Amino acid sequence: MTIGRDDAADIQVAHPMVSRLHAVVESTSDGWLLTNHSRNGVFLDGRRVHRLPIAAPTEVRLGESDIGVALKLMVPDRHSDLESFNGTYLNGQRIAQARIADGDVMGIGHSLLQLTGDRLVKYVDTGDVEFEVHNLVVTAADGQRLLNKVGFTLSSRSVLAVIGPTGAGKSTLLGALTGSQPAQNGSVRYGRTKSVSELR
Repeated sequence: MTIGRDDAADIQVAHPMVSRLHAVVESTSDGWLLTNHSRNGVFLDGRRVHRLPIAAPTEVRLGESDIGVALKLMVPDRHSDLESFNGTYLNGQRIAQARIADGDVMGIGHSLLQLTGDRLVKYVDTGDVEFEVHNLVVTAADGQRLLNKVGFTLSSRSVLAVIGPTGAGKSTLLGALTGSQPAQNGSVRYGRTKSVSELR
């Protein structure tokens, strides 16, 4: 995994003290290793490092020891969400910390990443998955039932159109399907994920 200012870097850091190729994180026989490739350096606790084993969550600074760009590196087989507003999702479930395995899909913001071997790569959804909805129930604050045990299945590569008059519940249904306004009961499954919350 490359870190730098270059557009092709896996982790792009747009800062004048960061080199085009600043550092590389790679898997070795002894574990994960960060190697400095820059003139301005990588710093750990104010000390310049050239090669740094990563065995636990580690914060380094790029470019300068005290005011350089802070970068937190996590052990790749475990992911922690740092109390972000949008959260981190592992196979559709919001997590605070979880161990990840080969093939798992993580949703971070609008990005989907998949662990493939020892690398996190961009996950490309080809649409070859089913969309299943079971017993969705949404009740308004005044007790009115807006959705009552709604369920259906879409086969892969299908298109869904939601149509109806004003007040029919189109927005309520779409909110429940996308996770932006989750239903109180029921489930939505998109492929192997248990929910579609990560797709928001």
